[in-house]
Amino acid sequence: MRHSTIVLTMDTYGHLFPGQEAETISRLPKMMAVRQNAAKRA
Repeated sequence: MRHSTIVLTMDTYGHLFPGQEAETISRLPKMMAVRQNAAKRA
């Protein structure tokens, strides 16, 4: 599945992971950096 925005994803599935918002937010910068680095190599 490819949701057009993170908002749509969280609105759809966010209820499945109560209390994990802070952890998810803290991991986003690292995940984005990995993706950006992969795109640069492609």
